[in-house]
Amino acid sequence: MATVLRAAGLYVEVHDDHFRQDALDPEWLTAVGEKNWIVVTRDERIRYNVAEKQAIRRAKVRAFVLAAQAICVQKCWLRFFSERFRRFGEQ
Repeated sequence: MATVLRAAGLYVEVHDDHFRQDALDPEWLTAVGEKNWIVVTRDERIRYNVAEKQAIRRAKVRAFVLAAQAICVQKCWLRFFSERFRRFGEQ
């Protein structure tokens, strides 16, 4: 995902570059909210877990959960989001 977003000209941070791979979602989501980053994830479970949803709300995290697992579908979504992210940066 990061490669596609970078190719679209976006500045991208990768979870594992900043947090342990086994970091609890509420922990890293809080840190992401403090940095005002936008989350793009393929982790569909995040939208069903109460603690994770609360962490997203509390930290005011802007998040996109990509539910489709087919790589071509993901790339289409990423192109779509890269346009939206540019608009976030302009605000």
